Amino acid sequence: MPQPIVPWTPPFIVAVAYNVLLASGLGWALWLLVVQRLPAQMASLTSRAIPIVGVLLAWLILHERPRAWELGGIGLIALVLLSLRRAPAR
Repeated sequence: MPQPIVPWTPPFIVAVAYNVLLASGLGWALWLLVVQRLPAQMASLTSRAIPIVGVLLAWLILHERPRAWELGGIGLIALVLLSLRRAPAR
C-alpha cells in the first residue's frame, strides 16, 4: 500500500530523537543496570510495578481517574509482590 512521505520537520526530528535516546536507550540502559545489580527474580518482580506507576502518574499528572478494573489490577499486583516478598527463602 502506498504511504504518504514523512516530512522531516524539526519537531518530528526532536520527537524521534527523544524516543530513540531517552525513551528507548535510557530505559534499556537502566534495565540492564537493574539486572546487573539485582538477582533475576527480584528484577523481574520490580518490573511488575511499572504499570502501577504509569496508572498512578496518569492519575496525578493528567488527572485521569483509574477505573475499577484498573484499581483491581493494581491491588492484585500489589498482593502478589507482597506475598512473594514475605515468602521464606528456599
